[in-house]
Amino acid sequence: MRISPCLELWPAGERGLYRGGELIWQLPDAPTNGTQSSDRKLPVFWDWSWRAVLRAQGPDARKWLHGMLTANVRDLKPGLHAPALALNARGHMIATLQLACIAADTFLLLTEETQRFSLYAQLRRYIIREKVEFCDLEEKLCALAIAGHSENINGPGLPDFRPKPGEIFTLPDQSSYWACHSWPDPDCPRQIYEWLAPPPMILETARQWTTGAGPRLEPAILQEQRRIEAGVPLWQADIQERMLPQEARQTAAVDFHKGCYLGQEIVERIRARGQVHRGLFRIRSRQALRAGDSLLRGQDSAGEVTSATALRADLWAAMAILRHGEPGETLTTITGGSVTVLD
Repeated sequence: MRISPCLELWPAGERGLYRGGELIWQLPDAPTNGTQSSDRKLPVFWDWSWRAVLRAQGPDARKWLHGMLTANVRDLKPGLHAPALALNARGHMIATLQLACIAADTFLLLTEETQRFSLYAQLRRYIIREKVEFCDLEEKLCALAIAGHSENINGPGLPDFRPKPGEIFTLPDQSSYWACHSWPDPDCPRQIYEWLAPPPMILETARQWTTGAGPRLEPAILQEQRRIEAGVPLWQADIQERMLPQEARQTAAVDFHKGCYLGQEIVERIRARGQVHRGLFRIRSRQALRAGDSLLRGQDSAGEVTSATALRADLWAAMAILRHGEPGETLTTITGGSVTVLD
C-alpha cells in the first residue's frame, strides 16, 4: 500500500481509495450521490499518489523500449510523452503507461501503483546484454495533477509556463517534472497538468494550496465521476490483465507502423480481422448502476458493468464490457432498467 505524503492535510474521516480491491492511497471522503459536481471551468487539483514511476536510461534504452512497448519509441523526441502498452507474447496487456522521453537516452515510464511490480518484472526479464539501467523511483517521486484551462492555472510552487498536451519538461531543480495530458471531458474539454516531484515538495505545495492559495482539492469521488463520464478506463476495474488492446479501448496507445515489438503478431492479426468479440463501452441509464451488474440483450447476456457513478439523482454513467456491443443500442438490466450504449 502507498499512502499519500499529503495525508496529514486532509480532513478527519479520510477513507481509503481502492483500485482492483487493493488500498492504494487515501483521500478525503465525499458524498457518492453525484450531487456535488463542481464548476468544471475552475482549476482543481488531484492527489495522484497512485502514480508509479520507473526509469530506463543508457545507450540501449531507446532501442530496447522500442521492442518492448507498443509506442513508437524510436521517434519520440526529448520533451515529449506518448501513451504505450506493455504486452506479453500473446498480445495480452500487462500494463498501461505514459512513456516520457526526458533526454536522448533517458525515459520515464508513468504508470499506476497497481501495475508497478508487474511492469517492472515484465520488462526487466528482457534486459540481457543491453546497456540499460532500469530502476523504480518509488521513494523519489510523487505526483499532483491540476485540472483546468491554462489561463486559470496558477498558485505557489507551480512553474510559470504551461506545457502543451504531450509535452513534459525537466524543471530547473533537475528533480521534478512538469507534463500536460489531454482529458476527454465531454462537457468541458481541458488539460491535466501533472507535477512530478520529491514527496517533501509535493507536501509543501499541497499545504499552501489547501489554505486557499492555489487550486482547490477535488475529492476522490469527483475524480472518479469525471473519469467514468469521460470513458477513461481503470486498470483492474475496466481493464483486466490479459485483455487485448482492441478490447480495452487502447488502440490509441498502439503504433501500427512502428515495426516489431513484443505481442505485435497477435495485435496485427486482430486488426486484420477488423473486429473483436467483446469491448469496453460507455453507457448511460436512468436507473442506478453498480459495478458487476449484468446487462441483457433481449433474454441473452450482453455483458457486465465495470465502473459506475451517479451524475445526478436520476442519471448514471458507467463503463461496461459488452459482447458484440453497438453504439446507440439499448440494453436492459436484470431488473428491467433501460441502458443506452454511447460508444
